[in-house]
Amino acid sequence: MQHCRTPVVEVLAQLAHVPLSYSHHPTWNRVRLMSQLGRLGIIGVGPSAIYVLQQLQREIDRFLPSLTDVYLFDKRTALGIGMPYDRHTTDDYNLCNISSAEIPPLDQSLVHWLQSLSDEQLSSHGITRSQIDEGETYRRTTLGDYFQQQYTSIASSLRARGLILHEFRNCAVSDVVDQRATDGVEIRFGNDESVVVDRVVIATGHSFLEPDEPEQGYFSSPWPMQKLIPDEGQFHNFEIGLLGASLSAFDVVSSLSHRHGAFIRRDKLAYEPFPGTDGFRMVLHSAQGWLPHLQYEQMEPFRTVYRPVDRDTMLSLRDDSGFLLLDDYFNHVCRPALTVAFQKDRRADIVELLNTGQATLEAFVQRMSDEHTSDDPFALMRLEMQDAKGSGKSLNRRKTKRSYVCRNRKQRSGHQARISDVHQLQRPGRARF
Repeated sequence: MQHCRTPVVEVLAQLAHVPLSYSHHPTWNRVRLMSQLGRLGIIGVGPSAIYVLQQLQREIDRFLPSLTDVYLFDKRTALGIGMPYDRHTTDDYNLCNISSAEIPPLDQSLVHWLQSLSDEQLSSHGITRSQIDEGETYRRTTLGDYFQQQYTSIASSLRARGLILHEFRNCAVSDVVDQRATDGVEIRFGNDESVVVDRVVIATGHSFLEPDEPEQGYFSSPWPMQKLIPDEGQFHNFEIGLLGASLSAFDVVSSLSHRHGAFIRRDKLAYEPFPGTDGFRMVLHSAQGWLPHLQYEQMEPFRTVYRPVDRDTMLSLRDDSGFLLLDDYFNHVCRPALTVAFQKDRRADIVELLNTGQATLEAFVQRMSDEHTSDDPFALMRLEMQDAKGSGKSLNRRKTKRSYVCRNRKQRSGHQARISDVHQLQRPGRARF
């Protein structure tokens, strides 16, 4: 797909209500006022597309009657799900790393959608009714079904207001061409078919362009996960190397470990390999020894913890070219919020660091990284497990506010291990089978 010369994807910024009067950005003056938009194209109909449609829904009176048609293209049959949550891509053993409280609001929250399901439907997602909670995390496929239902709801609402939604399923877009003379964009697909729209949103999400080499035992990525899962009754009775030790690696570990053994809870949780899997072993390779950290219970709601400033304050931090510098973001947004947080944690040393000019973004990240460095990252993870469990018990005792699961503000950097003997696979970025 070739790049368009005009800022066709800036419709996202406009739909997000960025002030059109802001004229310092060099491309902003070239964007047509949304009141003149007649036909909109959206390539890729996953969660990002849903939020574009939701913004149309919220601001529909601004777009009508000029906007008449929305063209939606997706190479899959089901619309609204998105690659990370699709059953053709992920696995039932792969869990979300966000809870209902962390999902930006749609027509219906994840919790309310789950509550609307029957007990039989909940069981198909591996959920009991007592497990429905704003702080819980669920299967990625569950989130995919939720997003699909939200797409259907928002699309129906837009149709009811008179918009014509053209859905192109199982349709791969081959090119996007700028029609400069007419200030339009041509979307090419199928057998020499095309549609011309005024603006297009490219929301294709993740892409894995490097080919796999299964005959050599190499895979450029774990997705779709199904390509790594052995046939029923078969096992990968050999060592598997994973280049990387973060979330995607843990997805592979989760999917394959459940196919080669069972997690049994007696006095504590234990893993029991199936017979005939003596050779099955997974080795995670990390150049810097990083492991993801656990989730903690927070006293404050997610959006209170992670949104210390309002939208107008954030927009005021942009420079004359329309960009937000990381140093400005850290100094004006992060530094005050972190100071308050570490005062509550009685970390006078960190508060003092934040109050000095030496506390740059890089210096702060390094300080936090140094505090979570060990020769054994799994030992740190076991310690963090105790802290995470303790945070939940503490909240249950206090019961002053509803708890939400989100990332601990002190553990953003995860765990780092000083590993002198880090084995690299022959081809960076690949898993070896």
